[in-house]
Amino acid sequence: MAEARSAVAELRIHDLEEGKAGVWGDIVREWRKAVVRHYFRTRNTIRNGLWPTSLWNLGAAVIIFYCLLFGDFDIMKPVTKGLWPIGEAMRLPNGTPRWLRVLLISCVLGFIFFFLLMQVRRQVLTVLLHYRGWMYMTPKQMTWSVLLWGFVTKLFSGYSPSL
Repeated sequence: MAEARSAVAELRIHDLEEGKAGVWGDIVREWRKAVVRHYFRTRNTIRNGLWPTSLWNLGAAVIIFYCLLFGDFDIMKPVTKGLWPIGEAMRLPNGTPRWLRVLLISCVLGFIFFFLLMQVRRQVLTVLLHYRGWMYMTPKQMTWSVLLWGFVTKLFSGYSPSL
């Protein structure tokens, strides 16, 4: 299996006869195919590693933390008071502008939240997918427990699951 994948990933430029037109066209076409193949392989590896979350969740978490810390709302004072010590632990220089300090802190907090969210969703889905009670029911019988299980599984698996 590994040999087949490596054979597909290699460039295939065949020996061309002298004087045949289009030599550079073949080389460019093979390089283009290899680059596109490498792009999609890398993209799929990243998506599979992040499953069941997406990079949109990371962006949303960073934006929410940035708004909380930069906005300095009175209602959110207890929450932000607990988040600012993380910025102090990062040991940023004293001359760092407030917007940059808040951006760096929110990126770190967003990544931590993103990672924890990803792990929690994976563990919950693992537990949910161990349920096999729906297999032993007749096709027309739908209990509330199966409906609830399906709803929670759909909720945790995300908008477009890649199972």
